[in-house]
Amino acid sequence: MDTLKDVIISSTRTNQLLKNTPITVQVVNREDIDEGTAASPANIRELLTELSGTQMQQTSATSGNVAIRLQGLDGRYIQLLKDGFPLYGGLSGSLSILQIPPLDLRQVEVIKGAGSALYGGDAIAGIINLISRTPDTALHLDLVANQTQRGGTDLGGFYAQRWGRMGFTVMASASRQDPYDVNKDGFTDLPRVRQGTIAPTLFWYPDDSTIIRIGVNVSIDRRNGGDISAVKHGTDSLHSFLQRNSSDRDYYQLSLTRKGAGTSCSP
Repeated sequence: MDTLKDVIISSTRTNQLLKNTPITVQVVNREDIDEGTAASPANIRELLTELSGTQMQQTSATSGNVAIRLQGLDGRYIQLLKDGFPLYGGLSGSLSILQIPPLDLRQVEVIKGAGSALYGGDAIAGIINLISRTPDTALHLDLVANQTQRGGTDLGGFYAQRWGRMGFTVMASASRQDPYDVNKDGFTDLPRVRQGTIAPTLFWYPDDSTIIRIGVNVSIDRRNGGDISAVKHGTDSLHSFLQRNSSDRDYYQLSLTRKGAGTSCSP
């Protein structure tokens, strides 16, 4: 019988503040977001495509669902955050990227590498943090309209303003895509899509160091793909392949941020 030799494991623990720990953070700034919004007003897919080490994997050839991959790992190992909070309660699947309009984003931060100790098992590959725009005394109003040659229409708007101790932002977006068979093989390359999102947020500033934010994000997404005839006219004995995706999401956020002398917290 073989005997297992001794195994010696050693480690070194050094106290260090998290903010001083060296990590690589890729940032998509507002200028890049504007460029991505012009190309794809309905979702953040274009914003993330340009980042190194980031791939978009199409999970369905007919309904167009997309999952994001970091460092070669599957999308279920990536934590999607909005202002530091898990987006959709951490239940973000292959429809999530396609349901987030970029109109209300100030910047996007991507941290590659395991963040499980801080964000749970969904952050093994990395973290994508979507940071929202906040209101100031100047009125901000952005409107976007987009029409494609293949039956796609996008409409969206963002409004933000602050009055004294109160502030308000609202983002609204609506998109539609008619089914389209690019290569004429009888199946949808672009699915039938009906999508809408509205996200109002109220800000209260009790003093110069405190921000209380209450936000709601409501989105719907309907996707039909498969046999082009079944999508357009319904299924029959000859055209029976039809894939349907239906998603309704309500996301609520309540946060308090108080800044001290060189410190800040968001419980």
